[in-house]
Amino acid sequence: MGGILVFGGEADSPRVEPLPPVGEAPLAVEPGWVPPCRPLARTGRDGQPITRWQAGVYRRSGTVCPLSMLDRAAGPWTEPHDPAAIDPAEVPVRPGPAVYGGLLFPHFGHFLLESTNRLWWPLRHGFTGPILFQHTQPGQAVPAFIQRFFELLGLAGQVVVTNQPQAFAQIIVPERSMVIRRSIHRDFHLPFARAAAAERAEGVAIWRPPHPRSRPGVAAAARLSPRA
Repeated sequence: MGGILVFGGEADSPRVEPLPPVGEAPLAVEPGWVPPCRPLARTGRDGQPITRWQAGVYRRSGTVCPLSMLDRAAGPWTEPHDPAAIDPAEVPVRPGPAVYGGLLFPHFGHFLLESTNRLWWPLRHGFTGPILFQHTQPGQAVPAFIQRFFELLGLAGQVVVTNQPQAFAQIIVPERSMVIRRSIHRDFHLPFARAAAAERAEGVAIWRPPHPRSRPGVAAAARLSPRA
């Protein structure tokens, strides 16, 4: 049984919650559109510049599926595209389902915590179709460590980075298994446990240093068993 320990920073310990039971139907957008991610320059509460993104899964009407947005404890971190920018007529709808994987962060820590937080669903259900990611730096290559991680999970051939708009008859939007400084769901460890099993390792240890503006300490650490 894998264990997860999260501590440090200025926030209280996130709560641990169960995900929807295996077999329960997830939210699906039928048909659904996933455009490329668009970085946005914003100003944080402390007056410092920050980056947010226009991202998510969209309906035929151009409205966003709220569950596809990225949240952190401080609030929403993605914004919807202008509905007028979503033109279903420009993108042919491909048959069959796809899964929305979320934002693909080339940053090591954010990849571990946020780019993996929807992968529990395709792994639990043995999904073999496309898994759609929106790169936070559009047009940039996917880092080698991310490619290797997907290889260990057996998903490398399924991952699609949406450098161009993608449309499918059905896009499944799984619940997020981790929201930074808010919550961790019990299946957050599943991708890492699968990676450990693929490497025939006894477990995986993940350590993420704190944000420079946080108090000294470890922001996130986990020891994960491959038996999941």
